[in-house]
Amino acid sequence: MADEATALGQLMQLPNGAEVADIGAGDGRFSVALSRHVGPGVRIIATELGRPNLLRLWKTARRAGAGNVSVVEGAVSDTTLPAGSCDAIVLRRTYHHLMQPTDMATSLFRTLRPGGRLLVIEQPLVRLKPLPSDVPAVRGGDGIMADVLIAELQAAGFRHERTVDSFSRELYLVVMRKPGGS
Repeated sequence: MADEATALGQLMQLPNGAEVADIGAGDGRFSVALSRHVGPGVRIIATELGRPNLLRLWKTARRAGAGNVSVVEGAVSDTTLPAGSCDAIVLRRTYHHLMQPTDMATSLFRTLRPGGRLLVIEQPLVRLKPLPSDVPAVRGGDGIMADVLIAELQAAGFRHERTVDSFSRELYLVVMRKPGGS
């Protein structure tokens, strides 16, 4: 996880004052690791669903002394962050869990500033049989194939910048960009 945070920090190269959202931040360990690699002048906004998860995120950031990490409640189909508020958005092993990917892709696009990057760390699809009722049929299992992920994000207006197939262990990285900006 620390290696992933280091790589993303180098890739993003954000100036002081920039804002990065970690959507679906889980227990917050990745948000904290990322905060160490973007510098104290870059704000990390960690989002998760539900009060218990928010409390866990807050405790993780507090214990780690990550003063540049704040916690915000997200929603199933919306980042809940203001339009044009983020310079970058990260989803680490989260995108394949989205139950309303079209709505969330639209929200991610809205939340980024023009020229901002969306960085998605994911695992390739592992077919499940039988398919659980809460897994979207287009996905067919746990994980998501990069071409499906890219197509869904392009439909929302993103431009594909690059894919790193062997980003970390079994994970790949897709980098998308919102058109515009400098």
